[in-house]
Amino acid sequence: MENSTGGVKTVVFTALVTTVLLLTTFVFLNRIRGVQLDYHSPIGYYIRHGMCTKHEKCTFIVSVGRAGSTALQDALNQLPNVYIRGENNNMLRMLYNIEQVALQNSKKYPKIGDHLGPLSEKKEYELHVLGGNKPAWYNVFQPGAAACASSSYFKHLYGYGGFHSYTVGFKEIRHADGLGALFKLVTQPPWIFPRYSGIVYKTYDAYLDWMRSLCQHSKIIFNMRREYNYTRGQGFYVGRGDVLKRNIEWMHRYRKAHRRSSHIVYYEDMFDPTKNVTILKDLATFIGIKKDDIPLGTTFARVPHS
Repeated sequence: MENSTGGVKTVVFTALVTTVLLLTTFVFLNRIRGVQLDYHSPIGYYIRHGMCTKHEKCTFIVSVGRAGSTALQDALNQLPNVYIRGENNNMLRMLYNIEQVALQNSKKYPKIGDHLGPLSEKKEYELHVLGGNKPAWYNVFQPGAAACASSSYFKHLYGYGGFHSYTVGFKEIRHADGLGALFKLVTQPPWIFPRYSGIVYKTYDAYLDWMRSLCQHSKIIFNMRREYNYTRGQGFYVGRGDVLKRNIEWMHRYRKAHRRSSHIVYYEDMFDPTKNVTILKDLATFIGIKKDDIPLGTTFARVPHS
């Protein structure tokens, strides 16, 4: 009986050890495979040829309006080597849409994207034509080309000249606007951009991830008030309390999933003399500025606020 029990224990132990070894091997091989795929991927091709460059450090203020985002922007700009611009009327929206169109087109031709770079693209074109297809609307990019183009555009626009060593970025307030001020889902051909009356969190999450991907090291600062009247709305959200509420809910949801790369600053704390010094130090640390490097007199109250 004892031998039987001992045999069962041995079998169980052996099975556990084997399982652990198999899982470890699986993870190891996948990591190797991931490195190989990255090296041979389209973006890897552009990196190897010096065509894909990113700005080093970025910070984006994601606010809802009437929450002190201008004062927050100005406080950050008082820190050394930081330059955060104001609202840009969702300028990057079209850049995001262009990249999504390129990716959608590329999905039709999965062979585009091997490590041969442009040779694979032209080969796919030849196959397209020889297959009896009309090439007039053939406009396919490697997926990595679109991503590299977006990063390079942002780098040269925001980090040009003396700002190449700065933490750069901007603030924007219409990130979950139900009127479609920021997002248009690319569900139609690229020449058709229908008005889209709403977005889902998945799209919001994807867009913020895309913004962070523009730079090597990106941070998002969410800015809001602690209390809102969702029924009446706040400021330009009057009559659209549901949109305001969705903004706040999605900010917290994204923050919960990305704690290392996101931070929350409340309007009330910025102007509370018992908290604002600590808030400023935490902000500086979050974006990579040493507390000792914060200039004396740095304040949230230098410009008028909501």
